[in-house]
Order: sequence, then C-alpha cells, then structure tokens
Amino acid sequence: MPCAPSPFKVESVVCDHITQPASDHVCPTVAVFRESAFGDKIMAAQFTAILNDNGIIAVLDDVEACNLVVCPKYDPQKHRHYTRYRFEYMWGQDYRGGIMRTALDLFARHFQLTPLVVTRHAVATRYYDVPGVPSVDVALCTRTKNPSSYRNWPHFGALKAALRSHGITYCDLSEEHVRGMRCLNQIRKARLYVGLETGVSHLASSVAAGKGLIIQSGYCPFDYWCPYGYEYIAHPVPCAPCFRSSGCPAGHACMRELGVWTVLNRILARLRRFRKDPHQHDETHSYQT
Repeated sequence: MPCAPSPFKVESVVCDHITQPASDHVCPTVAVFRESAFGDKIMAAQFTAILNDNGIIAVLDDVEACNLVVCPKYDPQKHRHYTRYRFEYMWGQDYRGGIMRTALDLFARHFQLTPLVVTRHAVATRYYDVPGVPSVDVALCTRTKNPSSYRNWPHFGALKAALRSHGITYCDLSEEHVRGMRCLNQIRKARLYVGLETGVSHLASSVAAGKGLIIQSGYCPFDYWCPYGYEYIAHPVPCAPCFRSSGCPAGHACMRELGVWTVLNRILARLRRFRKDPHQHDETHSYQT
C-alpha cells in the first residue's frame, strides 16, 4: 500500500517530482533526531523534509536546526507517541551512493519500505535579511571539526594575506564565530563562498548555489557529501578516499600539497567571472591540481 501524503507542507528551493513509496507495511510516524555535529543536524533536517516529500509523517527533534531549516518541528505534546529515529548514514560505507541516499535506504530497510526518492538537492533555509551585515568579496569558512580534522586546509592564513594583497575583502566566518542567520546573510551577500566539507557548507547550499568553492580533502569523495551547486578544488592523492580520523600515512598530503596560489587563482577567476555577470550561476564541476 502507498504511504498517504504527509499533512506537513514543506517548502524547498529545489525539489524534484514527489513520489510516494509503495509498502506492505503501515507507514511510520517518526521523530527524527541527531546529536553531535552541526552538519549532521542540518542533514537530519533535510532528511526529515525528504521523508515528508515521500509521504512519511516525520518531524525533527532539534530546536537549533528547525530554527534555520524549513522542516516540521517536534512538539512534545503533539508528537510524543511518534517513533524516535536517529538519522544515520554509515559514514565511509557504500560512499558512492551519497550520504542522503544511504540514509534513506537505511530508513526504508528499518521500516520495511520500498526505496525512497531523494527529492531535494539544497537545504531550504528560513532565510531573512539581517540589517547591517556587510557585503564582502569572499565569505570564508576555514575550520571543520568532526568526524576528521583531515578535512581542514592548513594554508588559510597565507590565503587571507594574499587576498589582502590583491585588495579582496573577506570575512572569516569561523574565526569571527559567525553563526546562524547572520552566517547565511554573510554568505548570501558575498560574491563568493569558499569553504570546507562542514556544516556551514550544508546550511549555505541554497544561498551559495552557483558561487560556492569547496576546498576538498581526500577524506571522502566530494560527491558523497555534496549534492549542491558548488565547485570544488582538490589535490588528487592515491590514498583517497581514506575516511581516516587519525594516522594518515601520507602526512595529510591531500590538503598540505594543495597550494595557496592554486586556490587564489581559482578565486580570482571566479571573481572576474562574477564581475562580468553577477547573476551567473554555474553548474557544479571540479578543478584538480
């Protein structure tokens, strides 16, 4: 039997054709949760919205994520009887399918449903304008934490010095602790977003589409975590993807050997393109050294 349409109206900036999964079992009503990293919470919100697109009644039990992302919010009075479900995606396993594909397959297997459809390719945020946020050339996200520090790029200090020498204005969202709606405003008002594989890059996927550049490590493939409208730059190494959190035998070569001038030249090219056509949004493509 097919799942009945979800009563929750969930808007999205990018949403494919909605398909209802057939099943011989009663469709669950679930309260999705995910502790730990900010990026996981944002993906859990996206996951909750996709479940509703597929006709499954789902709410998200996370106040911070619900304040930023458009998805049904858990109410302890109304939803206390819902089945609690931890958003899971088996990091590092079957990575070719992508995080959201893996998460939906795990959910369908757990509740004995037929395969669910990935309906969204950007996170729908509750964006509103914050007055006084300045426009800069480049919004930088320079730090990422769990699950691996190997996703960090060690040359941001030198890059910022090079940007200053070229008269390029920037905001370091990580260093200045810019979060939440102000972070979204800063990225939306910038000409270019340069970041890492991190929660901010998930959150910004709608406001930075077409102007995002990810410095991609060898920790995991770009396509595994990022279905968004970003470009990426990477230094290919034979040990990637490694999914390591420690013990890199190559001395973090994937990021250490990705030079400042390589990244700077890519930024300069993107800014020149923006000045020619400030409304241009590109398709995602890669650039490797």
